[in-house]
Amino acid sequence: METKQWKWFRYDEIFEIHTFKGKNILNSPKGHIPYISSSECNNGISTFVNSDIFESPNKITVARNGSVCSAFYQSENFCASPDDIRIFTLKDKKLTSELAIFLCTLIEKEKYRYAYGRKFGTGRMKQQKIQLPVDDKNNPDWQWIENYVKNKLIPEL
Repeated sequence: METKQWKWFRYDEIFEIHTFKGKNILNSPKGHIPYISSSECNNGISTFVNSDIFESPNKITVARNGSVCSAFYQSENFCASPDDIRIFTLKDKKLTSELAIFLCTLIEKEKYRYAYGRKFGTGRMKQQKIQLPVDDKNNPDWQWIENYVKNKLIPEL
């Protein structure tokens, strides 16, 4: 299951990166919507809130503060800390759990570059590079990645 070539992409070439727009959601009554903070535990979930404002699923949350570069796939609606979390959405492809496993792993490998004194802010995120396999048009080979995760990382028993 080899691919012919890998290429470096800046994060802002493959992801839309934004901040959650809801303010003071953390102070909302307890509910059923996951609130993502900069924790590296529990998929980044620190509590559950009741809110009318939330992000749709199939996105990656990345900590810019606290547990810097902690990256998690969010498969359900969620809220996120506007101070600590940035939300990554693939630009040209729907994010699947297989793609998320692969991408989150690569994002997390960058933890050594950042710390309390060198935060992984939005500007740095956009400039950060990620190496991905490419297709014959030099675009990320999303199908190859999905197949690799399905067949090599999580083979059927």
